[in-house]
Amino acid sequence: MRAASLCQFPLGTMRDRTDSSERDRKDSPGGMCSPRPPQQLWSWSLALPRLSYPRDNPFRQRIAQVFSEDGDGHMTLDNFLDMFSVMSEMAPRDLKAYYAFKIYDFNNDDYICMWDLEQTVTRLTRGELSAEEVSLVCEKVLDEADGDHDGRLSLEDFQTMILRAPDFLSTFHIRI
Repeated sequence: MRAASLCQFPLGTMRDRTDSSERDRKDSPGGMCSPRPPQQLWSWSLALPRLSYPRDNPFRQRIAQVFSEDGDGHMTLDNFLDMFSVMSEMAPRDLKAYYAFKIYDFNNDDYICMWDLEQTVTRLTRGELSAEEVSLVCEKVLDEADGDHDGRLSLEDFQTMILRAPDFLSTFHIRI
């Protein structure tokens, strides 16, 4: 393995790479990368295909939005490490459930409503269900999981639902 390839972050290229940082890296001894400021942003869209994480994950962009500081999907190295910590096989169920809830809460209102569920089901099924079938699935989910019967899932409702899903921990992770 070449020294230059050892210093490349597995995410790929930075969103805001400048000509000077490229020149600095080429001029550094042995082709090694010069240190980069920790707050530089990484492009999530370039990152995911290089990981062993499924390239066609329908939540790829939403995951990046949830873990980025400003919700735009561009993560700092710290955001990226937080994401991997939550998605690790060793992370506690409650932490995973909290972030799964945030990922499925597309409108960021702290509830998973019918619209959020429709977005989730449509992504999970890759658009292969009719609007009527999607609606039926969402209604069934709300019937089963909406503990206070207000027509939406709170974090507490969601966590209760996750407790009844034994495969949740084995599916909500990224393997490196």
